[in-house]
Amino acid sequence: MANRFWTGAVNGGTGTWDTSDTTNWSATSGGVGGASVPTTGDTAFFDANSGAGTCTLGSDVTVPILNLTGYTGTLAFSTFKIGVTGTATTVLNLGTTAALTGLRRIDITANATTGTRTLIGVLTSSSGGPEANAPDIFVLAGTDTISAGIRCRDLNFAGFSGAFTSTFPFVHGDLTLSSTMTTNSGTSSILFSSTSATTRNITSNGVTFNFPFSFNGVGGSWALQDDLTISTTRHIELANGTLDANNRNVTVGGFYSWNGTKTLNMGSGVWTITGAVVAGLPAWGAGVRTTGFTLNAGTSTINMTSASAKTFSGGDYIYGTLNQGGAGALTITGANTFASITNTAQPATITFPASTTTTVSALGVVGTSGNQITLNSSTAGTRATLLDASGVVSVSFCTIKDINATGGATWNAFTTSGNIDAGNNLGWDFLVQLGRYMYTRRKNKVIF
Repeated sequence: MANRFWTGAVNGGTGTWDTSDTTNWSATSGGVGGASVPTTGDTAFFDANSGAGTCTLGSDVTVPILNLTGYTGTLAFSTFKIGVTGTATTVLNLGTTAALTGLRRIDITANATTGTRTLIGVLTSSSGGPEANAPDIFVLAGTDTISAGIRCRDLNFAGFSGAFTSTFPFVHGDLTLSSTMTTNSGTSSILFSSTSATTRNITSNGVTFNFPFSFNGVGGSWALQDDLTISTTRHIELANGTLDANNRNVTVGGFYSWNGTKTLNMGSGVWTITGAVVAGLPAWGAGVRTTGFTLNAGTSTINMTSASAKTFSGGDYIYGTLNQGGAGALTITGANTFASITNTAQPATITFPASTTTTVSALGVVGTSGNQITLNSSTAGTRATLLDASGVVSVSFCTIKDINATGGATWNAFTTSGNIDAGNNLGWDFLVQLGRYMYTRRKNKVIF
């Protein structure tokens, strides 16, 4: 394998890269032109001695390794693309100073079976900023590992059956995984950084992501194209832009909002929050940074499934259904509004914020004999308030303490339904129900 250098010694580095023009190719950095054009056996270098001119592709070209470290010129793709066929440790290094124009597509094509191929480079130059400079990266073959810490537009793994390791890649466009690949566990986020109003698509094809997601593109927009699953110890961070679940289901260790202007459209899917404390933050952290945050819950369900204690930091927003779906105690913070609060775990605890009103349209909380659901306040002796404007609320096998039930609804907690008045409650009817009659021990009279 030979090294070939695009040289600035000829025309300041301006010329054509095709399969036959040797004018700007040298065997040494900064050397004279006339060396053979790099082919599938040669590494193509663009470096500090390659000039500030423009290298224009005149055809599709293929090299095993492409390295743009130190290059300050422009690589103009026109309507052509570059294929990278190597299996070396680093097969693509875009550097930080090159400018790319035109099609800007690089195909990683080698059918590598072992080892790790690394793609790096952040390309922060060009008048349009890093997003306008980023190439599309297509990984079309291989069963090895691709490690990506690259700034790109689309990142597409069509045809790849190996493992993907995230080392903080910036993705300005679409992300598409193949159904035959996997992802390696890591703490480095994949950074969705689009600043375009054009919606970018995320397609997982059933693959579980084992690293965090961070959405941080001012004015950007992303939509899920299928259900999204991220491992229990990882999170989704929304800082800037609009994330649209597109009525898909989302399974993730935790979610939180961060500084910036952001919108979450939850749709009609189920958001399963599997973690307890993720990245040192609440499992559901919409209340972490509420400034600039718009939350559209739709008809979604948030299912908190951790077997460890977890916190729902609601941020005073309006939600669909919140479900206590894990054995770990669920603590709710914020003056939130819910279409419904339910449970699918027994026994379980739901703790409401003291001296705060939680508004519900329905409370479908049900325990079983010997498996009570505890409803209490975050501060013993200080009531939390549940408000339902109308209808009848009925719970069973609940132990209730420090809860003020109010609004226009009737709040039934019949003791014959296994409910226990643990003290300091208001507004609940703790009645003994006998057929169509109810008897209250406190008032000592029959109510028809």
